[in-house]
Amino acid sequence: DPGVAFRHEAHPWSGRGDRPSMNALLPATDQRSSADAAAATLRRRLWPGKDPLAPADRRRLVGREDQVKVLLERLQRPVHGESPVVWLHGDPGVGKTSLALAGIMPKWSSDLGRKLVWFHLLPDEEKGGRGLIDTIAEGILSDSAHSDESSLDLAGRMRQFHLLLTEDNSEDAAEYLAACFARSTPPGAVGALFMDQFGRCLEGLSRRDDAEVGILLRFLRDLSLTGRFPVLIALRSFQRPKIAAALAEAGMVDFGEWMKVEAPPVESLKDFLASAPSPRHVEGRMKLSTPILAELSEAVAAHRGVLPHVSEMLAEISWENPDADRIDTDLVEWFGGLHRTFAEAGERALAALAPVGLEELEAAFDRIMTLVEVGRGVSVSLEEVAPSTIPVARDLVMALINERVLQLTGDSPDDSQVAWSYPEGLPHWERSARWLAENERLVARIARFEEARERWEREHRTPVCLIHAGRLIEDARRLLDRNQLQPILETPLIEFLEESIDLDQRLRGEIQETKTRRLWWIGGSAAAV
Repeated sequence: DPGVAFRHEAHPWSGRGDRPSMNALLPATDQRSSADAAAATLRRRLWPGKDPLAPADRRRLVGREDQVKVLLERLQRPVHGESPVVWLHGDPGVGKTSLALAGIMPKWSSDLGRKLVWFHLLPDEEKGGRGLIDTIAEGILSDSAHSDESSLDLAGRMRQFHLLLTEDNSEDAAEYLAACFARSTPPGAVGALFMDQFGRCLEGLSRRDDAEVGILLRFLRDLSLTGRFPVLIALRSFQRPKIAAALAEAGMVDFGEWMKVEAPPVESLKDFLASAPSPRHVEGRMKLSTPILAELSEAVAAHRGVLPHVSEMLAEISWENPDADRIDTDLVEWFGGLHRTFAEAGERALAALAPVGLEELEAAFDRIMTLVEVGRGVSVSLEEVAPSTIPVARDLVMALINERVLQLTGDSPDDSQVAWSYPEGLPHWERSARWLAENERLVARIARFEEARERWEREHRTPVCLIHAGRLIEDARRLLDRNQLQPILETPLIEFLEESIDLDQRLRGEIQETKTRRLWWIGGSAAAV
């Protein structure tokens, strides 16, 4: 549940890792019959959509067997009595969280049973470094406060923890957590700490105070030194240099080892797409028709970033049509296909930036569409599209990446590239469709401007041939602005448009001056009377 900041899994097969039934989300005042309620309990999204796979989805994690094996070996391999620390990085949407929750956690639990205690932390950067440390401590101490013979409750244990925790030294506090954990768990128990979306957390901490970053990193190191808590930290690959710099600043260059997550082979994803477990079907699964499976597999092969939209589409169809024998072409067309999920994701990304001024947001969107528009076909540098000097553009790009509308690849901000995850969806998203239509109109305007320029040259550059109409002048400004981002105009035409705009500004200035003089004259005449 992304809304829960800290998930404590004492035993992963208890069912707490499952998603809640949709029936639990219905209002208490709903007066449905018991039969309807029972049917609603069986109604669910059968594909995960954009959400990561949960522990209960372990059998649906396809093409990851080798990665699970390697990562688990690293996490189970102590180094000089210390618990391992692994930095798990990969491109957005590649499946880092799914690998941890549906791959590592179930396999590790099958080996250790109740000796594995799994802590899943989704950091809240607003809490600061100490706040995140408190969240970790509360998760570890919450069970131990009721499991050993001590009379201290959770609040009492947290007070003890705070007394031991200082800004420069968290070793004693970490040892205290390890001792409490050891007393409340079976011999040989392991407390696996999975910190998700750590790069986003680090960016938030850096904006608050660089000291907060060092405090958190040193605490994680001291926690690993106890030998009780292996640490798995997930982040996006382009954030890796920032993490490395923070580790160097904290004097912890060699803290942990790095492992990159690659996307699974396209062929293996067919098994994930082909069907999903369904309690409403006789065979226990909802399936895809052969043509739809082939069509979606082809889309994923062409654009790896479209997979979350495919999964989201299938999830929504399975929710809205839970009794369908199979998902076929007619059902996909009725739903609206991938175009719908892509467009809805785009609107969610824009809504996430609602507090931003409309003019700033429009400028940022225009910049992204100009540089990453369909015609270019390939990915573009992240720094070119959203330089750090334009915060709104960077925020919008990140919002689009989070919604999987844009796909980000690369191991650092300098070499990161962005591209549309599903370019075919742009003409069907209202915002981008409007931009594309306006862009087509502007491009067509170039030919008209070129005709005027040639006449201007033939008639010895007379001002009469320059652009004067208000709409045309505005189009000229927009073309020149767009040309700075993506060159589309020849130098002679640029000169012609600049001359036209300059003349327009001079004329407007003269008109305004004339109006002002007239007002002065009228005012002076009235005073004389």
